[in-house]
Amino acid sequence: MLLRPEILNIPQSHGADINPTASSRRKNLLRKRAFYALYCHKELSVPALARELMISIPTAGRLMQSLEEEGLAVWVGEGPSQGGRKPRIYRIDGSTFYTLAVDLSRNSVRLALFSLEDRSLSAAHEIPVKISDSEEYIRNVQKAIENYLEGSGIAKKCIVGTGVSIPGLLNPESGESYTHFPSLSKPLPVLLSNLTGLPVMTDNDARLVALGESAFGSAKGKRNALCLLADEGVGLGIILNGQVY
Repeated sequence: MLLRPEILNIPQSHGADINPTASSRRKNLLRKRAFYALYCHKELSVPALARELMISIPTAGRLMQSLEEEGLAVWVGEGPSQGGRKPRIYRIDGSTFYTLAVDLSRNSVRLALFSLEDRSLSAAHEIPVKISDSEEYIRNVQKAIENYLEGSGIAKKCIVGTGVSIPGLLNPESGESYTHFPSLSKPLPVLLSNLTGLPVMTDNDARLVALGESAFGSAKGKRNALCLLADEGVGLGIILNGQVY
């Protein structure tokens, strides 16, 4: 999952305010960061989460308990003692929530669903749609997403995030695409999120291939790697010191 923690679609904590204050928004962002850390590491102890988020161990313990109560995390046991009480260890609960991957290539839209344990739920689904700088194309992508989710039987509320890969130059922070969608009224992720009701972020396809290979593929565990993407053009994703360049 390539989403920033702040835009994740995870359930509100019990008793969440209808009109959140600045304090409650900070707490909710902390919950999202805790969930994201657990997703990235797959298993974490309470002290490890505290170090990851630079918070106190009691705060980390309350966060883990909250995620467990909401079905986002499960307790798997205790770790070795460092001289005191054995730390509780949690892992992501991959049975309830999912991520959606959308690849916008020049001549098709490909979609795939993954569990939070990064297992593909089915083969990728491909629809022939030629990419174009128009809101009609974005609506076609919206329909492809909604039809795919309907066919999967998975509700939108169970999708914690949607990652969209796009060829060409773009700004991954703002979502602006300079090669294929320069004329849209709003950045692509904003339009798609408004249309589908899903949290959406975008990035360049070659960068995402590199990130995927470093996380799950041939570049896993390697600090430096070059990943070539050959489609109708040739793209290059670069991993330097363990990070996407």
